[in-house]
Amino acid sequence: MGRNRRSSSSRRRDTEPLPQAALTEGDEILRAFFDQIDIGLAVTFPDGRFVRVNGALCALLGYQASALRQHGLTDLIVPDQRSRLVAVMAQLQAGEKQRFQIKPELLRRDGRAVSGLLTLSVVSDRVGRIRHLLVSFQEGRDLVRTKMALKERTDSLSEVNTALEVLLREREADRLEMKETMLTNAKSLILPYLEKLKSSRLDIRQRTYLNLIESNLNEIISPLTQRMSGHYMNFTPMEIQVANLVKEGQRTKDIAVILGLSVRTIEAVRYRIRMKLGLKRKGTNLRSTLLSMDSGQPVAVQRDPP
Repeated sequence: MGRNRRSSSSRRRDTEPLPQAALTEGDEILRAFFDQIDIGLAVTFPDGRFVRVNGALCALLGYQASALRQHGLTDLIVPDQRSRLVAVMAQLQAGEKQRFQIKPELLRRDGRAVSGLLTLSVVSDRVGRIRHLLVSFQEGRDLVRTKMALKERTDSLSEVNTALEVLLREREADRLEMKETMLTNAKSLILPYLEKLKSSRLDIRQRTYLNLIESNLNEIISPLTQRMSGHYMNFTPMEIQVANLVKEGQRTKDIAVILGLSVRTIEAVRYRIRMKLGLKRKGTNLRSTLLSMDSGQPVAVQRDPP
């Protein structure tokens, strides 16, 4: 018997409403949000009578909160649009819809009409009965400002995306240029000397080491060769050496001294370079052509120096 009394007492405590002091922090946050947001908000009974209104809605319509709660939502709609609102509220009360938006004109206290977007959402209890309607109203000017802000944000994001795409393309171009430079340097600064070493007197161990160096170097530059641009792909190591010296402004006689070759040999190499580049006209300067290929600029037609 005593156990039943305790059980009954426990059930009563579970169903009793919580006192005001037991409101959770979340309730306080929602209440502050409702009161401080700059969009007009209200809570109404299912028939449209106001229960609670926030400061933004009062300021928009020119009412004190206590005066506004004396009205119903339909009282604030311009007369020729009230039937539309009544029909919408009937659908919400019947459970046909949970949320609805219309664009009516609300009447201010001074008689002026304010157009905007009116949103009505159903608030139901645990068993599905409609207890309240949550109403929001955003003035047309606010909607325009919101759309403009969204457009500005979208444009800003678009500019950022464009900048990132440009940066990625530039990084890819830099990466390819670095690979091309590495390949060119390997062919012009390393391979020719390996060829000279191979033609010199070497013992078996030295020649083995030289072959290993050449093999490993070829493995390193082989992937680079596949991605290198077509400017120097068909150049021999000697032609790459001469081309680099020509780009540095060295004359034929100077190149011959640097490489330890005859002037006639350097002239022959220069001729082969011109043929591979399609420079059949003598009036086109070889150095200008080589520099323009590296920079992507148009070729300047100049006379070759002697």
